[in-house]
Amino acid sequence: MYPFPRSHELNVVIYPQMFSIYSNLSLLTREMSDLIRFFSITRVTKIYLVKDRGLEHITVLFSKLLKYTLKPPYLKKLIPIDEDLKKVGLTQPINIPYHAVSNGLVEGEIRVTENHETGIRGIEAYSPNTSFIMIIDSKKPEFVDYVSIFYEGPQLEIVNSKRIEQMDNLILASRSGYDPQDKAKLLREMYYRTGITVLVGPPEGGILRKFSGIPSFNFLPKQGATDVRSKEALMAGLSILNILLS
Repeated sequence: MYPFPRSHELNVVIYPQMFSIYSNLSLLTREMSDLIRFFSITRVTKIYLVKDRGLEHITVLFSKLLKYTLKPPYLKKLIPIDEDLKKVGLTQPINIPYHAVSNGLVEGEIRVTENHETGIRGIEAYSPNTSFIMIIDSKKPEFVDYVSIFYEGPQLEIVNSKRIEQMDNLILASRSGYDPQDKAKLLREMYYRTGITVLVGPPEGGILRKFSGIPSFNFLPKQGATDVRSKEALMAGLSILNILLS
């Protein structure tokens, strides 16, 4: 994958209802993991997860899974495996740069550290907090504190629906929208001016009625029909946007 963060934000809005059709923890874990992996592949900047009364357990589970998944393999052991995380063996690996590290010392390699853990036996980071180091000598061994220069995966922000309504860079994915290829110039201009936040329904009642006046785009034929799920429509939209914005 392209290793660096985006120059401008590409965000997504998701609703807990997207996952409410799944009845057990194994299915929920797999579906959420698939989506998190895809968000990382397409370098999503931020995930806005909308609060929904009665579906708080989905919000909590998604938050925990995202935190666990974004940890490099050698830091996952720092996260206690509770009832929500007991199916993490089903999660998909994500190939962000800080996960693709060697087993030994490689000069120039940047590693994320936490609680002094570097993933290399016998070497402890100076800071107990989350930080970054660069290996500068593989024989001594020696490292220096460094800064994050690579894409770290999407950030999560849990918000209410009013926050979404106030966004000035929102676009809707709807089968009633424009063909995105016909509006590629408009999308690129918007991306470089304010960034883009993509919303795919639910909420209940339809996104066009709830977000009237917001530009909408048909990223996928049959979008909104019974044989196309919100997750699939969102993934299609992000795929097309990645092509149009590159």
